[in-house]
Amino acid sequence: MKQSTSTIYFPAAAQRAQGNVTADQPAVVRGKETILVTEDDTSVRSLLVSVLRRSGYHVFEAADPSDALDIAGSIGQLDMVLVDLMLPEMSGIAVAAAVQTIWPDVQISFMSGYSDAEMIKRGLLRPADRFLEALTSHVRAVLGGAYDPRACADLPDMCVTGAVA
Repeated sequence: MKQSTSTIYFPAAAQRAQGNVTADQPAVVRGKETILVTEDDTSVRSLLVSVLRRSGYHVFEAADPSDALDIAGSIGQLDMVLVDLMLPEMSGIAVAAAVQTIWPDVQISFMSGYSDAEMIKRGLLRPADRFLEALTSHVRAVLGGAYDPRACADLPDMCVTGAVA
């Protein structure tokens, strides 16, 4: 067996580092509110529900708009709806608007596998609307907790909540 040797040269530092260097720890994002996740893709929905439940949220899940509206009409509290923009039967925006007739003060956030530019082009979002990428930080920010900008550092314009008009 032949061995290889690699040599890596780093530039010399002007001075020696002092003390211990620690990396920033991500903020622990937890909540206790009630969220309705509406997503037709089973694997995506399962992942979202799992992540949110591990973060302390009480989560209901709906596979389609009919389920979402049934759940919204039968539960005692609803703080947020996390809804896919592209659903069978009706758009996520229509689902959100219908849920808001039941829960007028509910927070609404959209998600999609498509970019916001594609959703605007398809007429599903207005230019002022966005959808999320950094899930738990986004949810905590929407529900009134401390927003952690580090969670959105790589996607600064994707961590904004869309509104239903």
